[in-house]
Amino acid sequence: MLLAADVAPIDALVEALRQRGMIPVPIFVSSLKDPASLAFVETALSTLKPASIITATAFASGAEPGIETLFDRAGVPVFQVIVATTRRDIWQNNQRGLAPADLAMHVVLPELDGRILAGAISFKGESETDPALAFRAFANRPEPDRVAQVANRVEAFIRLQRTPRAERKLAILIPDYPSAPGRTGYAVGLDVPSSVLAMLHDLREQGYAVEEIPQTPRALLDRLEKGGQGLALKEYLTFSNQVPPAAIAALEAAWGKAEDETGLCEAPPSVLPDISPARGEIELSLRLSPTTSVAEGATASELPISPLAGEMSGRTEGGVQAPTVAKFPFRAATFGNITVALAPDRGRSTNRRADYHDPTLPPRHALIAFGLWLRKSLGVHALINVGAHGTLEWLPGKTVALSETCFPEIVTGPLPVIYPFIVSNP
Repeated sequence: MLLAADVAPIDALVEALRQRGMIPVPIFVSSLKDPASLAFVETALSTLKPASIITATAFASGAEPGIETLFDRAGVPVFQVIVATTRRDIWQNNQRGLAPADLAMHVVLPELDGRILAGAISFKGESETDPALAFRAFANRPEPDRVAQVANRVEAFIRLQRTPRAERKLAILIPDYPSAPGRTGYAVGLDVPSSVLAMLHDLREQGYAVEEIPQTPRALLDRLEKGGQGLALKEYLTFSNQVPPAAIAALEAAWGKAEDETGLCEAPPSVLPDISPARGEIELSLRLSPTTSVAEGATASELPISPLAGEMSGRTEGGVQAPTVAKFPFRAATFGNITVALAPDRGRSTNRRADYHDPTLPPRHALIAFGLWLRKSLGVHALINVGAHGTLEWLPGKTVALSETCFPEIVTGPLPVIYPFIVSNP
């Protein structure tokens, strides 16, 4: 990159980090497997003592099993950024996100070093034609919003790192995967409620502010079902101004306005009408996702998912009055600085399994509100997902190298996400 004068992505990332109060020091080497380069980086790290490392080098470090790598010895978070060889138009229109070569070099192999994937910061694009050569080369073109997201992610990790344990706020998410009734928090081979209780005790022993830990798993689940916490509609409408307009348009095309959904969420479940279109009323697009369709100016009737007129009216049946305080209620309980929660359903309660696995179906406003509540209202420093099949896994978006309209990123933002799970899932 340096010899080819093709360092625009690095320059952009350095500037974004500086704007967030960090002091980045760019280092260019030929290879982390070259002894001279490796020694140079080792000396630089021991001198600079960085809070984190951001690397754009591809592949793995090549250390033998059991041998410490350069990154192991540094003892700080190591982020992998992708300077993609994939062209921007291919990334933008491809659900997978990256070409196979980039996926192998920048995602799969760096994981062997324990690097944290921060995302792509640039893609290949044509440069201006050289009149002397009559040739137009391809160069690394920084993607501004992706550069900003990487900088935000690094900033969030450093914020977590530098916050004293007693002041750290964590959110522990328990899965609510669609299965038989009464199996909330279920995961194959893992007792999730008991594991969460053990984590609460461990966190308290390590200096985190944890209070009033329930005595039994049943007591924990009862606290969650009792709820009482939520995000007011007014706050949601304010916070959601930061959500990309194309994503909001996709939400509204699928589920209607947030104002319509809120009242239904608070009405007693026994009198709720089915506010969602039946499966036969959903026309799946083989070409575009809902977000892409709206972004390109399609009308609601042309979108893959569109409720029938009157379905989102917010009315109740049987004479039950809508609540006077409009808010999104959450099944959550706070124990000191630790919040344990069940994420809201992403789709219809009457067809949970099908909606849960639908990669084209935008989540309901309630799930977006839940993510905003964790980040904006509670100010959590990190998310811990305990169990299997979290709600984020099948949300519309790219597989890797997410864009700003990918819903997993919209829900979690730049927060560190920790996902412990048993590896011998049968």
